[in-house]
Amino acid sequence: MPVDIPVVGARSALWLAAQIHLYFAAFVLGAPIFIVVCEYLGIRTGDARYERLAKETMKVVAIAYSLTALTGVLFSFILMGPYQRITNYLFRTFYPVWGLYGLLIVVETVLMYVYWYSWEPLSRRKTLHMAIGVLLNIVGTVVMLLVNAIGAFMLTPPANPDRASLWALVNNASWWPLNLHRFIANITFGGLMVTLFASFMFLTAKREEERAFYDWMGFIGNFIGVATLMLLPLAGYIYAKEIFLYDATIATFM
Repeated sequence: MPVDIPVVGARSALWLAAQIHLYFAAFVLGAPIFIVVCEYLGIRTGDARYERLAKETMKVVAIAYSLTALTGVLFSFILMGPYQRITNYLFRTFYPVWGLYGLLIVVETVLMYVYWYSWEPLSRRKTLHMAIGVLLNIVGTVVMLLVNAIGAFMLTPPANPDRASLWALVNNASWWPLNLHRFIANITFGGLMVTLFASFMFLTAKREEERAFYDWMGFIGNFIGVATLMLLPLAGYIYAKEIFLYDATIATFM
């Protein structure tokens, strides 16, 4: 008998767990890009506000990272319960991808905490500190590409997937459009989450200089969020076009 989840059902539970995990994942992948850029601007312009913005946002990322892992575990358990057959198939088909994904998650975790906890110790070696941040973003982007390959495969698998090479399975019709859309969306989400954090801190700040800083921080986050949001329709069009070209009958469900 298939495993089900009381009250909400397996399908809704899986959707909720996946959606919550995706929110946290988008933030911890998108915000570090924003953070490293702000750290660089702080050095380049000499404006200490950029440095503070980057550091305070990274503090939130460090907290959100553990919640990303927890929601990912919850999502995995729900997936392996009611949907054992599809889970086994995906693990068997993409075993090398999953292996690399797990390894890079460990590397990303180490880099993230090194980047955060070395902020003060490397305050006089900013180039090295930013290099760690850049490496963190590269690894995080590769992690996103790997998991996108599996998600895209479920939507647009190649012809005869059982006979296709691993690269053909990964490089399917919707993989790169999905990568583009998610990369931009992650930065958008990260910027708007910075705005949310700054808004809360602004409302709770007691001193006028604190309120002035968080007002500026909210402006920067909102600017990044809205600026990248304007690019999303184009990325979405490219993504939708590839789905139509792959199979127009799938596109009718969008």
